[in-house]
Amino acid sequence: MFTTSPDSRAGWPTVDLGSHLVADGRLCGGIELAPLNVELMADGERDNALAALATLYDAVPGPFGLLSVPADRPPQEHLAQIEERLDGNRARAWFRAYVALYREAASQARRPVRRTFLHLDAATEAELGRALTTLRRVAEDAGVVFRDVEPPELANIWSGLARTGETFSLGPAVATGPSVFAAVGLGRRWPSEVAPGWLAALLTTGGVAAASLRVRPLFRAEAMHFLTVRLRHVRAAERLARERGELDDVARERLGQTAASGRRAVHAAAGRIYLVDAVLLVEAPDAATLRERLEMLRLEGRALELDIEPATFRLAEAWRACLPGPAPAPIAERNLDSASLAASLLHAASDLYEPSGHLYGVARTSGAPIVLDRFAHTSHNAIVLGQTGTGKTMFTGAEIGRCLLRGIRVLAIDPLGDYRRLTETLDGTYVEL
Repeated sequence: MFTTSPDSRAGWPTVDLGSHLVADGRLCGGIELAPLNVELMADGERDNALAALATLYDAVPGPFGLLSVPADRPPQEHLAQIEERLDGNRARAWFRAYVALYREAASQARRPVRRTFLHLDAATEAELGRALTTLRRVAEDAGVVFRDVEPPELANIWSGLARTGETFSLGPAVATGPSVFAAVGLGRRWPSEVAPGWLAALLTTGGVAAASLRVRPLFRAEAMHFLTVRLRHVRAAERLARERGELDDVARERLGQTAASGRRAVHAAAGRIYLVDAVLLVEAPDAATLRERLEMLRLEGRALELDIEPATFRLAEAWRACLPGPAPAPIAERNLDSASLAASLLHAASDLYEPSGHLYGVARTSGAPIVLDRFAHTSHNAIVLGQTGTGKTMFTGAEIGRCLLRGIRVLAIDPLGDYRRLTETLDGTYVEL
């Protein structure tokens, strides 16, 4: 038995939830990273965003953590922003109908919006202040959108994840209490090449209470030694395989290529090498639901070429790894370079939602409302494609209404007279040519 409280034993960190979050005698602080809608970015824009993240991570002087937790709010900020721009009784009547439509679309079960924090710890307040100041300056220079996290807010996150005051019975792979918890780690066999947001599929699985990346940067000399030893092991294994007449091992070839390219990048000071420990904390109301969610995680991991390994005898350490503060002993570390770490994108937006946007529809896969702001992107042009009778005219008419709600004047060329009635309804002017 163990109690998730600050004075607990069994390897649980001692914390002070006062004006500063102090875990195991070290002060903790951090920032919140704004969600990124990778699906909406052009290739160049996405590459620039990943390069900015890599620059930010490379600037952190010591170990740090990336923590993704579900947000405790529904995504309805855009309703207030639209309401502020309304002008006239007719617009307000349209807005009431729009709100009813949005609430109907958002009433379905959906995956929660997530918040992602970059947190670090230090021995003294001055050391923590210097590290956070450097972090903010680099983020501003690189164009990374972030928000400062006050110490009480970070302490609340710690308390929520640690289930402060609740009692759990710790067994093999499962902690049982008011709810049931399990933890899984990502094994050492990761894909050789990763796409932006490659971990997003795991975060969308139901019941993921926290996803944590514990990141430990290697100094240049350490990284060169680490990669050189790795490359020598690969070369020795290849020679032994040739002597035995064995077939080529694709995984070993990829490992050698990764080590060689990493050595070249470190030698040219084009990035850093990190040891990353990835842990996911899964919660469910009962054991049967927990097994279903873990099986879903394994299937998602298999599709990503990831080994999902349960923390059978190290559940307390894995749970602790998901808490802000000093990192415990790693569960399963894996080396990543700067680009691969940036591409993990724990703060990739779970749904297509922008607070300044408008409702466009509902996603087929998740049932979540799609709220986008065309004018918040580099190019706000739109092309509507579809076969005859699929609703192109209706969609374009709705887009005209969205623009007018925002106070944007619209000029439409209407050779077939499809928008005459809409123009009259919106008090517009229809010009015959």
